Amino acid sequence: MVPESFAVLKKRLRKLRQNILAGDSPMNGMQMKYLMLLESVIDEEELFFTAWGFVNLNKSLILSAMGALITYGVLIVQLKPTS
Repeated sequence: MVPESFAVLKKRLRKLRQNILAGDSPMNGMQMKYLMLLESVIDEEELFFTAWGFVNLNKSLILSAMGALITYGVLIVQLKPTS
């Protein structure tokens, strides 16, 4: 499931951040931007896939939509007149 995989990803990102901060060489501007982006991803509570920011796409929404499409598809096929 997606949240569990993000937990693993966050764990790896934390380790990467520690390795970057443990380095002795000074960071340039681009490395600082990457580090800030990395920290924002780590600090985020949960990551969601969204449909243009309106709806969070999760497993239950996708299954419900597929169920509705299949149900109405079957109904429309049954309403066609037979020859």
